[in-house]
Amino acid sequence: MHQSTARKLPQAEHHCGPSRRRRMRPGRARLRRGQLLDDAAGECLLCEVIREEKRDARRIVFENDSFVALVPFFARWPYETHIYSKRHFQALTDMSANEADDLAALLKTVLVAFDALFKTSFPYMMVMHQRPVDGLSYDYYHFHIEFYPPMRTAERLKFPAGSETGAGMFINDTLPEEKAAELRAHAREVEL
Repeated sequence: MHQSTARKLPQAEHHCGPSRRRRMRPGRARLRRGQLLDDAAGECLLCEVIREEKRDARRIVFENDSFVALVPFFARWPYETHIYSKRHFQALTDMSANEADDLAALLKTVLVAFDALFKTSFPYMMVMHQRPVDGLSYDYYHFHIEFYPPMRTAERLKFPAGSETGAGMFINDTLPEEKAAELRAHAREVEL
């Protein structure tokens, strides 16, 4: 875990597999965009995303009482998976004991599904997003975890093209609904 000096934003990262070694720094612009979207809609953006994804249900991989795992409609990577808390809270320290147990169980479910998909240890980057720790109010911030697995198939990695990297516009030539269904077929409730 590292902290941005500008906002004291704790961001936990975990890289699994030899192909993932890059560090990403959290940005102040991302925090500000979240606040502006919250102010404009009168509701947390991720709460709205969760509600719509649950209504549609095609991109849901697995869920339990406290969290939902899904391949978002805006996924940049074929098997990009996000885990959102169903209750709006901002940080790990805001979780109840039951929510912590549910998060651990869902993390294990997702990781087992990743490995089962291609019958191999699935490489991924995992980034945990939570509010800054600078003492200011971030009520609009919604705790969530994002997985960025670079696999396209069992034998092929997805590498961002120059135009994707240069323009910051990712091209995902897969349908999130199809990738969620593939993961869902391997997602099983697991014992901790």
